[in-house]
Amino acid sequence: MGAILDIFRKDAFNVVSLTAAINKLPYRPSRIGDLGLFQQKGINTTMAAIEERDGKLGLLTSRARGVMNQVDTIGLRKARAFSVPSIPINEAVLADQVQNMRAFGSSDQLETIAMAINERLQNMKDWIDTTREYYRIGSLQGILYDGDASTVLYNWFTEFGITQTTINVDFTSFNTFTAPAALTAADGGAGGTLSAGAYTYKVTFVTGTGETQGGTVSNSVTLLVSHKMALTAIPVGPTGTLYRNIYRTTAGGSTYLFLTQIADNTTTTYTDNTADASLGTNQVPTVTNIPGARDPYNSVMEMKKDVATPIIRAVEDALGVTMYRNIRVICGNTFWDNFVNHPSVIRAYERWLMAGDTGTGGSFFRNQQRQQLNRQGDSVPPGGFEFAGIYWENYRGHIGTTKFIADKNAIAFPEGCPDLFIEHTAPAPFTETVNTIGLPYYAKQERMRFDLGIELHAQSNPLPLCTRPGALIKLTQTNP
Repeated sequence: MGAILDIFRKDAFNVVSLTAAINKLPYRPSRIGDLGLFQQKGINTTMAAIEERDGKLGLLTSRARGVMNQVDTIGLRKARAFSVPSIPINEAVLADQVQNMRAFGSSDQLETIAMAINERLQNMKDWIDTTREYYRIGSLQGILYDGDASTVLYNWFTEFGITQTTINVDFTSFNTFTAPAALTAADGGAGGTLSAGAYTYKVTFVTGTGETQGGTVSNSVTLLVSHKMALTAIPVGPTGTLYRNIYRTTAGGSTYLFLTQIADNTTTTYTDNTADASLGTNQVPTVTNIPGARDPYNSVMEMKKDVATPIIRAVEDALGVTMYRNIRVICGNTFWDNFVNHPSVIRAYERWLMAGDTGTGGSFFRNQQRQQLNRQGDSVPPGGFEFAGIYWENYRGHIGTTKFIADKNAIAFPEGCPDLFIEHTAPAPFTETVNTIGLPYYAKQERMRFDLGIELHAQSNPLPLCTRPGALIKLTQTNP
């Protein structure tokens, strides 16, 4: 048995070889990693000094005491040092397990054990990758949580005295400017100017941007000659109604002509004493012309005006003169479902579904929207649905009940900004790696007592950071 386990002393299983092996293993699919947001930069210390200048954060490496930084007097600067988190994990390859994986006395012992080592390394790397994804999505939201999902490692907003912009979205705030109900008409008695015949009425609501279509037809009342009409229960409009227009037929007619305008949203009675010949020439609208209320697919809370435009303005204010390629919003499940089913979004979303993810036709599947990778030559950032100048997508990521982004939340951020998202990696605490530039992953092995097997250790030491956290805009679903 001793001769078999001696192969672990070979060069193939030293820290350099194992670290190289784990760095070459396939990367576990993860959305934030796929987007390539975070620029990888290694540092040769376990501390990262984060500098703030004119509202922008940057990363500096620690220096020995007494070593002066380069003199720079441009702008007001603040600097703080932060410890880079370490993500360690241990596994083991037992001798008995290896024994069962090979033929005793065979000459390919190294290859067989290497397969067992690689299997464990892949499992360890998957755990590390998932944690790194969790760190990244946390930094995108401005708060870096530890793996227990409750311990805050860093809150970048409070660390630098920045207040995050939050936009509350009420998905139930649909347009309430529908056609009014019917008023009640009754014979108002003699002394009027109306001709003998039957009359009916319709009411419309008028806002600062337009008028609804005619409401429900009133009851029909037949008057005697020279009578007037008493109108009651005139509908009151929703908030935003400035006036109400009343339209009426001529005696025995069917066309509704303008009668009068009630210049408030409270009066519910009116006496009609207008002869047919004195009616206005305007007919009652047959289509609502209030923006956001034309049909069931629109709403008062237009997503572009009330959500997308504030996002764009907040991001641009935070970036100042810095250019960006586009803005992306990653949504929790409930937020996404309400967004794509919102009356002001649903038509655009349906057209996109019908066009397919390439925009040239074909079927679209939801998992493509979630998992599509960047492709060489694409001019449009993939993996999302474009609406109102922003790319929206449903983020998929959770471990058990721990969701990487809450169901009713979303986060907006710019893409295409140089050095906006940086992930610094510190070196591992090994003798061989002291003061070397940090790598994304490290792995090492050690013989167990009594030659029972080999212990494997892997770790990563990442610090993901947004250098302009003011550009991270939080969206919260207030209703439903």
